[in-house]
Amino acid sequence: MQKSSVRASTARPKKPEMKADLERQRLISLINSMADAVIALDQSQRVVLSNAATLDLLDSNKLLNGQQLSSIFKPKDANNQPVDIKQIIGECTTQFTTRDWKLYYSSEDWISLYVSIAAVQVGFGEDSGSGWVVLMRDITREKSLEEERDEFISVVSHELRTPIAITEGNIGNAEFVFQKSGHEDPAISTALKEAHDQVNFLSSMINDLSTLSRAERGKLQVDIESINAHELCETLVSNYTKDAEAKGLKLHQELSSSLELLQSSKLYVREILQNFITNAIK
Repeated sequence: MQKSSVRASTARPKKPEMKADLERQRLISLINSMADAVIALDQSQRVVLSNAATLDLLDSNKLLNGQQLSSIFKPKDANNQPVDIKQIIGECTTQFTTRDWKLYYSSEDWISLYVSIAAVQVGFGEDSGSGWVVLMRDITREKSLEEERDEFISVVSHELRTPIAITEGNIGNAEFVFQKSGHEDPAISTALKEAHDQVNFLSSMINDLSTLSRAERGKLQVDIESINAHELCETLVSNYTKDAEAKGLKLHQELSSSLELLQSSKLYVREILQNFITNAIK
């Protein structure tokens, strides 16, 4: 008589499942070691993964998995208007970044945020799918330092304009009087010219600081006008020919005769070309 036996067997995890679980554990370890808040979202914008820094930033001690991001993260923009985070994420197909959002904990307690949103593949193994990764960082101190720096640049550039203008005017008058006196002294003439050039250079540097400050604050005004590239280049070559020759260099311009008028800010185009020339001469 043939005996039959029954053996208890324990199902082993399939290799793909083991690999996916290993990847997940590695990823969790990695993001938990990061100082920045990291949140992974699925197609429905629900949290599938987050790190400890996220809980700190959101001032929460509850698990976030499965929650809609819009229900736990409610930032405001630079104008203190609520941000439609759901719409922004839904329209994000590549990468979105901003440094202008704020997160309020109370009416008087808030932080400035750097936020980066990227569309990615979220999940592990067979459960993978499209989604987003949101990275957030508290930049309150950075923003404060930036504002202080911009204020310093603005005040310094403003306060220096008057003495520089007076100095430039006095040196110009001295050059004029010296030329009219009929007295020929190359040393005095050279000294006055160098002083005049250096004051003009200092004035240009102050203008650069002011322009940089306005640009970084988003308050840069650009006056568009027609620019004759031939005349502009001829002027620049004429202004810097002596400086180039002093370095054993020669300036040469070559422009197409069919080049039309440019439509841009003459001040900034001139400044850009001027920087190219002075850097090349140095």
